[in-house]
Amino acid sequence: MLVLIVFAPRVWATEVGGTITAYTTWTLAESPYEVTNDIVVNEGVTFTIEAGAVIRFRQYLSLYVNGHLQAAGTAALPILFMGTEEKGGWWQGILVQNTGSAYMDHCKVAYSGYVEEAGIYLRSTNYLTLNNNIRNVSGSGIRTQAGYTALNSNGNRFENNSTADVRLGINTSWTDTTSTFTRNPYDILADGGTITGEVTWCLNATYALCVGLGDIVIGEAGILNIENDTTVKFTEYLGIYVDSHWDTRNTLFTGTSETSSWWRGIQVRYAGKANLEDATVAYAGYIENAAIFTRGNSSLTLKSSTLRNAYGSGLRVESDDTSLASSSNSFENNTYFGVRLGCNASWTDTTSTFSVNPYDVQLDGGTITEEVTLRLNPLYAFCLTSGDIVVGAGGVLNIKPDSNIKFR
Repeated sequence: MLVLIVFAPRVWATEVGGTITAYTTWTLAESPYEVTNDIVVNEGVTFTIEAGAVIRFRQYLSLYVNGHLQAAGTAALPILFMGTEEKGGWWQGILVQNTGSAYMDHCKVAYSGYVEEAGIYLRSTNYLTLNNNIRNVSGSGIRTQAGYTALNSNGNRFENNSTADVRLGINTSWTDTTSTFTRNPYDILADGGTITGEVTWCLNATYALCVGLGDIVIGEAGILNIENDTTVKFTEYLGIYVDSHWDTRNTLFTGTSETSSWWRGIQVRYAGKANLEDATVAYAGYIENAAIFTRGNSSLTLKSSTLRNAYGSGLRVESDDTSLASSSNSFENNTYFGVRLGCNASWTDTTSTFSVNPYDVQLDGGTITEEVTLRLNPLYAFCLTSGDIVVGAGGVLNIKPDSNIKFR
């Protein structure tokens, strides 16, 4: 009997680990590298990895960048960062922190996410990523710490990450419309909190930015720019509060489930000012019973927008202290009212439409103590269903011609 034994050649690896204190290059010729202890790149030091190099991390280990990481692969020779085992969460990931910075082009990052739940975790102010593939992470492909990162992302591919492709800390912008997202629970997941600086959200309309880790508050000094055709989704019970100035156009605001009252809605309050044009707000109404709710000395300009499928009202105006300008909007399929007006609030919009709401414009009962003007397209009607209206001493009620008022 002849026994044939074939010995496969063993692939040796260059073992590495520890602190990089001087300019260092890992070459393709010495690849693959096996990381046996955490790699730390000191401040002021550049660490370069050549195209085609493969870096494998043993369990729980990380690459900490306090200096500069230069990892420029090519389409033919990408740089691979991966675990010694192909399991999500096997190694910790790449952490760019403190004064650290990184340039990554045509890199593949896979099977990380231990502790920090990210393939790449950004806790610094300078990061550029191009044409990378970040996949099979336990957590998010990229995660940013609140307010710290100037993130420049283009042409990346995110796939099979367990929580989200990108997780944004509060006060972090996202303006990449070129990257793709597949087989992940969320495309972009935004942390809740108070916006205190200028933040921009812009995303390819194929995907969505999800508010899922707490309410978003646009604080007194905050600015939130949501650029054209961006979709913003909210997980259950969450909402957005406008305490400062906010402009948005061509944006869809909706729930992660198409259920009325799924999310809280948009609340313009205190001295907040909001301008919404060509926007759609859908499936809100938790707590405030409205897709958009205004209160206090706030200001709302609503133009050419659709408020639909809310529990309660599409728009609710609490008091006369709110400055309201409404035109050419559509209020559709809300469970009670297209619009609900608090006592002493005026309505003079004859250009908006109402469909499949039990009532068009609801007038809350109470005593009018200010000057109130009511005007509505005669196709629709004001409705009084929740108490008498009393025109009190000092109050003035102007009802314009051709306006209809129905009483319960």
